[in-house]
Amino acid sequence: MQRRTRHLLRPSLSSRTCAEDSQVRPCLLNENCFQFQYNLTEWSTCQLSENATCGQGVRTRLLSCVRSDGKPVSMDQCEQRNLAKPQRMSIHCLVECVVNCQLSEWTAWTECSQTCGHGGRMSRTRFIMLPSQGEGRPCPRELTQQKACPVTPCYSWVLSNWSACKLEGGDCGEGVQIRSLSCVVHNGLVASSAVRVDDAQCKEVPWQDGTLQQLCSVPCPGDCHLTGWSEWSTCELTCIDGRSFETMGRQSRSRTFIIQSFENQDSCPQQILETRPCTGGKCYHYTWKASLWNNNERTVWCQRSDGVNVTGGCSPQARPAAIRQCSPACRKPFSYCTQGGVCGCEKGYTEIMRSNGFLDYCMKVPGSEDRKAHVKNLAGKNRPVNSKIHDIFKGWSIQPLDPDGRVKIWVYGVSGGGFLIMIFLVFTSYLVCKKPKPHQSTPPQQKPLTFAYDGDLDM
Repeated sequence: MQRRTRHLLRPSLSSRTCAEDSQVRPCLLNENCFQFQYNLTEWSTCQLSENATCGQGVRTRLLSCVRSDGKPVSMDQCEQRNLAKPQRMSIHCLVECVVNCQLSEWTAWTECSQTCGHGGRMSRTRFIMLPSQGEGRPCPRELTQQKACPVTPCYSWVLSNWSACKLEGGDCGEGVQIRSLSCVVHNGLVASSAVRVDDAQCKEVPWQDGTLQQLCSVPCPGDCHLTGWSEWSTCELTCIDGRSFETMGRQSRSRTFIIQSFENQDSCPQQILETRPCTGGKCYHYTWKASLWNNNERTVWCQRSDGVNVTGGCSPQARPAAIRQCSPACRKPFSYCTQGGVCGCEKGYTEIMRSNGFLDYCMKVPGSEDRKAHVKNLAGKNRPVNSKIHDIFKGWSIQPLDPDGRVKIWVYGVSGGGFLIMIFLVFTSYLVCKKPKPHQSTPPQQKPLTFAYDGDLDM
């Protein structure tokens, strides 16, 4: 609140009372009530001494008193209120003198990276002697230069492939292999553009005479021929559940003997195996792999975890079956094991199934010789015959074969009875159809009557 007062200078001569001698009103910010604070300007630029262009200088800032409505007022207004006054009004500064980057001279060009051919490079380098300062010229980023070398022809010795083993007057045994040495010119790639030139263009031969000729042998019939060493296998550790407790692994290689004559296989040595320690081995696990079934057969192999097919490594007890067999076995006549692992019938026969879903016997389809047999689906094959009569008489009425495929005894009895009935019918037909003898009392003139009805239209 703000308050103001006034004093009575003389009293009234009449009975009128004097006006009020004090007033009170609320403080309203920036209207009748103000706040004050110090205001600091930004630091000035670095001020150097007279006639100086770089070096040490001073930066200053100004202090003023500002009312809350933004109006500058006298410094006394802030000082009377004991406001915290900033102490540091000037600081030292440095104006860097302009220094350009200074570089050394280029070094000499290096020798060509290739002695001949194309693609060689030469380079040279320079160094920073004095880095730039202030607004001086900066140093370049590229301090190395490169350029292509002059192309010069390449001369080199080239060895040909080994010739076939040459024998002296024989078909097998010890012999000699030779290869030739020639001087060629090329552009650095011998295989692409090599032209033979005079041997004097190349330098001295870097190989001895032994590199141009070597002994060889041609196996004779019955000999044991030793092959070359295979490549070293990858380094492998002994692991348990994918973890190894050793730091050194093993890798191996092998060579074997080729038997020229089967009769001499017992005299030839077995496969030779070499093993050596190695570092950086890995743990592998092995899994059996199998192809799709093809006529109840498939291929089974062992595969390492890195995708390499190997021999050994997988557990023999866990090897999948390579030949699929039906269980129980298909011993019924005209039956075979299908790819579904169940017993089916050959073409021209239909399956008669038991109530448990297994094949009972194969029944020939009538007319299957002239038309294709009706092929039932798998659901029809395995659907049990839902008939009470079949369940009552299935032991003898429609099952002429035993479960093991043999013909039942009652079939022989029915066949024998049917054979006797057939003989009886044939004999009875013979007696009925037999031509009777002509009677003696028949007049002779009736004989021509038999020819009156021979079908002749003229009569």
